[in-house]
Amino acid sequence: MKNILVPIDFSACANDALDFALSIAKKNNATIHLLHIVKTSIDWVKMPKNKEDGFPEIKKQIIEAKNNLDELEKKIKSLNINADIPTI
Repeated sequence: MKNILVPIDFSACANDALDFALSIAKKNNATIHLLHIVKTSIDWVKMPKNKEDGFPEIKKQIIEAKNNLDELEKKIKSLNINADIPTI
């Protein structure tokens, strides 16, 4: 096993699953791939950057998710485990 996909919603259960995946990754020299989805009522990806400020609640969710993913990436890398964290 060289790749482990871990869906993450930052809940206690998801964090426990990540810890378990990290132990497997460490033993197998595998890469952890985190997947987090922010569900929005609009097509955020196609929206022009200059319109983002019109949706502060969505922007806040995305910023929080990015910060959480950044922290998890630091944790994973501090364990000398390869990580693939998508850019938001």
